[in-house]
Amino acid sequence: MCFSTEASFTAAAGLGIVGILTLKKCKSKSLYFLASIPLLFAIQQLSEGFLWLHFNQLIDSKIFFKKSISFFLIFAFLIWPIWIPLSLYLPEKIQWRRILIGLNLFCGIILAAVNLYYSLQQDINVQLINHSIQYLGNTPSQYYIYPVVVLLPFFLSSLRNAWIFGILTALAFIVAEYYYMETFVSVWCFFAAIVSLSIYKIVKDNPNIQSL
Repeated sequence: MCFSTEASFTAAAGLGIVGILTLKKCKSKSLYFLASIPLLFAIQQLSEGFLWLHFNQLIDSKIFFKKSISFFLIFAFLIWPIWIPLSLYLPEKIQWRRILIGLNLFCGIILAAVNLYYSLQQDINVQLINHSIQYLGNTPSQYYIYPVVVLLPFFLSSLRNAWIFGILTALAFIVAEYYYMETFVSVWCFFAAIVSLSIYKIVKDNPNIQSL
């Protein structure tokens, strides 16, 4: 099984390198949010790498363990629902597409607010299942709304090849949901992190884009 301490830290290192290169490649301020996605995924994978160190009994601090959980879930449920649609709203030049992505962004903000409310009411249980990490909490079902919020903007965007990330992440969603249902959150985030390497191509193929 590829999900392990080594997988998380290797992914974090690779994403960090590509993330820095992507930001250097970015020539337009309106693309900075998009260009920073691989680097942010690197940070998220790094936090899960520390969780693996705890499960492997290499780090025994409960406070560090809880902070790592919080850090990972903040990205998954608070940052991504806002950051991803925002990253495609800012450079969008076609008005009707910008409006639809803006509506998507609004839904992402509402979703993040709901997630924040429920996260403050409970402790999240984390455990290992079949060599993957499971996060257990009590929140309203997001099975349909979350994928729409984070994937639809890539199909609405007029950026050249933005759809590539959308398609690959949608396929990652299907694989994670079908084969790793119990550990879906961790696995899909891992797959999406790897897929985010394609952001480099999107930034490269859209030089000098300016927002309205």
